[in-house]
Amino acid sequence: MSVIALVNQKGGCSKSTSAVHLACWLSRKGGKVHLLDADAQRSSSIWLQSMEENTIPTTALQSPDELLGVRKK
Repeated sequence: MSVIALVNQKGGCSKSTSAVHLACWLSRKGGKVHLLDADAQRSSSIWLQSMEENTIPTTALQSPDELLGVRKK
């Protein structure tokens, strides 16, 4: 299982936008994709859920500390 993380402390540097575009592209290429949204604003999750024909599962975390408790399902 490969993991790709888009991480930066600075806000507004296109992490959510890049994550959604990358997830969609990988999914369309046949990859198995699950987006883990660790941003409190949940921008990536909301964006994906609002898209028609979206089959990419998302998990939104309430706090960064939850990231340590997330397990592969």
